[in-house]
Amino acid sequence: MIVGAGISGAIVADQLAEKGHDVLILETGVKKDFSFESYRDYLHTFYKNTVKIPNSTYPQNPNAPQPLVTDVGNIEDGIQQFNEGSYFKQYGPAPFQSTYTRAKGGTTLHWLGTCLRMLPTDFKEQDLFGIGKNWPINYYDLMPYYRKAELEIGVSADVEEQAYLGVSFEEDYVFPMTKIPQSHLDKKLTEWTKNAVFEYKNETYEYNVVSTPQGRNSNPNPKYNNGEGYQPVGAVGNPDLGQRCEGNSACVPICPVQAKYNALKTLQKAVNKGVVINAQCVASEIQYDDKTGEVTGIKYKEYEDFDALQSDENCTYVEKTVKAKRYVLAAHAVENAKLMLASGFKNKNIGQNLMDHPVLLTWGLAPEKIGAFRGPGSTSGIPSLRDGIFRKDRSAFRVEIGNFKIVIVIPTVAPNYAITQYVIFPCYFFSI
Repeated sequence: MIVGAGISGAIVADQLAEKGHDVLILETGVKKDFSFESYRDYLHTFYKNTVKIPNSTYPQNPNAPQPLVTDVGNIEDGIQQFNEGSYFKQYGPAPFQSTYTRAKGGTTLHWLGTCLRMLPTDFKEQDLFGIGKNWPINYYDLMPYYRKAELEIGVSADVEEQAYLGVSFEEDYVFPMTKIPQSHLDKKLTEWTKNAVFEYKNETYEYNVVSTPQGRNSNPNPKYNNGEGYQPVGAVGNPDLGQRCEGNSACVPICPVQAKYNALKTLQKAVNKGVVINAQCVASEIQYDDKTGEVTGIKYKEYEDFDALQSDENCTYVEKTVKAKRYVLAAHAVENAKLMLASGFKNKNIGQNLMDHPVLLTWGLAPEKIGAFRGPGSTSGIPSLRDGIFRKDRSAFRVEIGNFKIVIVIPTVAPNYAITQYVIFPCYFFSI
């Protein structure tokens, strides 16, 4: 059995069912079928919520809340504050400020769809830069799994453009679909930054605008899979929709036609193979044998009436226990650790080394109209500073160019203008 019906739980369930195993998934989120109408109901949830944030689209169980971007307050005396009633109670200099969605499909319901591969140097930062820890595996160990993940998601990208900073591909490899066309804004930033460089300790880095590999439907690549091509997966419950990205520029919080991948697509395949999903079921305890350490069951609370959940945070539930031959925790890094600690696990490494990618949103005024809200939320980025000797002193980062909202443009009067004067962390460039 599996705890969590996000992308990890969905893929594990689908592969186990493919091999003939009986699989049960426990999911905190609301009970929903796989009809397209149920999916579109999320839009009504979004419309009714006053605060329009990524998770406001997806109803939640008040007895199993989730972190929200509105939890984050001001910084006081150099310490990040959190608003009253926030899900996390955090202490320390580097709090976790990201979010995740406790719903069937997980955070893929509102992710942007960016599908970058890690760099070979990312796996040996201690050896190369004297920071962090080396991974026990390397980039080449993961190459076949990247290939499988890009098939499951249906990634649109160009191999030649993605082969930078040491990233390599098998000789015959192409992505399932051709890259999403770059926006007019991308092309203008390519023009405006063609002479821009970043200099740091006698090293010079150019700014190259590169298309972003994305988990959304483009044109199928006829060369994929030795010339057999690729069939895009459309909307769950209405596969004729979402065969191609329609450019709604609403990837976050919800793609209205499901041209962007979400884990509901994998879950539907799994359910068709016999997987059972029990929703509105909150795992509360991992039962295990103290002597052997063997897991013997998962205790959970099943909430029957979701309408009551919305009005009564103390509504009734039925407590049950499920037993299985194997158990998989796929409820997000935070929820997995929380569940293990709440169950009495003593391993000191539980919950350690949580990592995320901080984002700084930056904007400005372009000298000309650059066509906002055309295509996906982002179609290109500037990855030049994902790697370099500077990583001994400061973090690598990537600039993501946003096609919605408002924009910063590097002044053309200063050809050597350093973007880092504006950008410190991974960020979006927004467009007017």
